[in-house]
Amino acid sequence: MKPFPAQAKVRQIRYGQWAEWLMLFGSTLFIYLANGAIISSNDSVPSSLLAFNWLENHTLHFDAFRGGHYYMPNDIFGQNGIPYFFTESPTGHLTSAYPIGTALLSFPLYALFFLYLKLSAILQHQPLGLDITNPAFEPQRQFYEKLAGAILAALTNVIFYLLARLKFDRSISLLITFIYGFATLNWAVSSQGLWAHTLSNLALVCILLCLWKANRLEGESLSHRRKTMLVTAGFFSGLLPAIRPTGLLFLAAILVYVVVTYRRETLFFLIGGLSFLFNSAWNIYYFGFSLRVLIVGGYSSLFQHSSTYDWTLNYFNTAFWGYLISPSRGLLIFSPVLLFSIPGWYQVYKRRSQTDERLLILLGIACLVLFIQYCFYVPWWGAITYGSRFLVDFLPVLCYPIAYVLAHLLNQLEQSRKRVSVLLVSVFLLLTVYSTFVQVVGAFSDRHIWDTSPYFSVDRLWN
Repeated sequence: MKPFPAQAKVRQIRYGQWAEWLMLFGSTLFIYLANGAIISSNDSVPSSLLAFNWLENHTLHFDAFRGGHYYMPNDIFGQNGIPYFFTESPTGHLTSAYPIGTALLSFPLYALFFLYLKLSAILQHQPLGLDITNPAFEPQRQFYEKLAGAILAALTNVIFYLLARLKFDRSISLLITFIYGFATLNWAVSSQGLWAHTLSNLALVCILLCLWKANRLEGESLSHRRKTMLVTAGFFSGLLPAIRPTGLLFLAAILVYVVVTYRRETLFFLIGGLSFLFNSAWNIYYFGFSLRVLIVGGYSSLFQHSSTYDWTLNYFNTAFWGYLISPSRGLLIFSPVLLFSIPGWYQVYKRRSQTDERLLILLGIACLVLFIQYCFYVPWWGAITYGSRFLVDFLPVLCYPIAYVLAHLLNQLEQSRKRVSVLLVSVFLLLTVYSTFVQVVGAFSDRHIWDTSPYFSVDRLWN
């Protein structure tokens, strides 16, 4: 039986959408992998090993790595040779100094990598066992970390595009997705390794998409789908502090929004939010029970020998301008196109009575509070990195309002208000090209150029 024309049209649109999404994902992934280099950090060692360790050695402890090739007797970040990304817990086991949210969200990918390695061993008649503690496995760990980071960052771009399509036409959505994916540190940092920021952005755009879709599912017939969206949003929200403890601020903003918007249906969000218990249970097991441990866990081992914050106005002033315009870390130096986020927020504020924009505003407030506390953080410049990766967590919230500006400028052009609009569009395109070029430099140049850490040469921050 032939389908009705209307049914055929709907099916064609769906197939077209899937093809569009797959093309966007595939092209983004190709570009992210095109440099063929490993640009990451030892920060991600535990997250990129945990799944392999559990699947191969059937344990979540890292005891098998004690005294191994990661240990460095003169490691300035460690103690007694223990690398800074591992820590000895009161249980007597070696564990990760970082939260496990990154490993949790990336686990499905690592399960596929693990199966591939096993299948390859079978086909090549090699031993099935993986000696992941052997230094010879390190290149494979780095390769799969790079692949996982690129896949997850590309997936985030697709979801960000879907989020844009809820409010804007295809051309604006594609342009704003390009800016998000290639004119910011998402290219030179997030896509190049299994950073916590990579998963933080993925979780945040998933939450936005689920809640905004829930806003559009009204009526009894759509009640079940709305509840599913709320549970899913709750699941990703619960993992935010498990990815980075600073995600607690985003979680608070999202929870306020859900309570005000959905009231009784907040229960479904809270059910999904039980994912928060994964990280809490891990921290309690390894580090004991306290309110601080529930969130921070092994992070405390990284800061036990120094003060984490400098609450002076002078330090705040230096860090504030450093985050914005430092040649080594400045957000507006590495991605000046984000300047258009400022008028974008004005457009968002004008729509503050609308449900979607309320969530954006709350997340913007969370970013502002988080930025202020970063301005007291020691050291504010972070460690060995290209640009300020601390601010990568803000990128979904900073990039999305730019779409409002683009829509406004195009509307002005249609109304023949050309002079100012053409000038602004020209400036916008120039800043987009420059911002993209800066990311090309970061992605394709020799990473050792950037490895002279400001820890040892602070004057480089303003050079």
